[in-house]
Amino acid sequence: MSTETFELMRRWDAKDFSLQLALQCAPLLSGLKCSNLFIISGEALNRLLLFLARTDISAHLLLPDGDRLIFLLYREAELAAYVRRREVADFLCEAGYDALSLREMLDCFARRYRAYKDGRRGFPHELGLFLGYPAEDVRGFIANDGENSLCSGYWKVYVRPTEKKRLFTRFEQEKERLVRLVMQGLRPEEMVSDRGRLNAAALPQAR
Repeated sequence: MSTETFELMRRWDAKDFSLQLALQCAPLLSGLKCSNLFIISGEALNRLLLFLARTDISAHLLLPDGDRLIFLLYREAELAAYVRRREVADFLCEAGYDALSLREMLDCFARRYRAYKDGRRGFPHELGLFLGYPAEDVRGFIANDGENSLCSGYWKVYVRPTEKKRLFTRFEQEKERLVRLVMQGLRPEEMVSDRGRLNAAALPQAR
């Protein structure tokens, strides 16, 4: 993010719903990813529900964490198509998600994530897949215990770093664009437009 935009943000209400949506979910809103985590305070829940009612974005509550709520925001058709990709589906099958609908997968993941937060199980690495990360990098992360990545940005990269660095740059460019538009008065639902339909070509494909 440019220094100019960062300085503008310092004078903005950090809790502003539109600003937080742009900061946390720009790749999803811009059609470069099928999902993003969105962490909000409980008092912002009504704003989120209003936003969801006016857009094609869906939300799944993963964890109520004190006064915070952790949601997965996603486009249902695009995420459903992503988890059906062979390399992703194979991983999810190995992780115990075989023959489940997307909603059932997310319900199952939410239970596992809450169990992890409660200290009752290990980290559910399939989170990366529900966030649209390439299966090759999720597997690389597991095999290397999170070390030895070739580069890192929105996730740790173990395969084709040059391609994914370019993608991370696009994510950052979209974040800056939306943040600037929010500061010019853009409403949350206006962030989601025809431009926000998923650009499947932008998503890394297994080779």
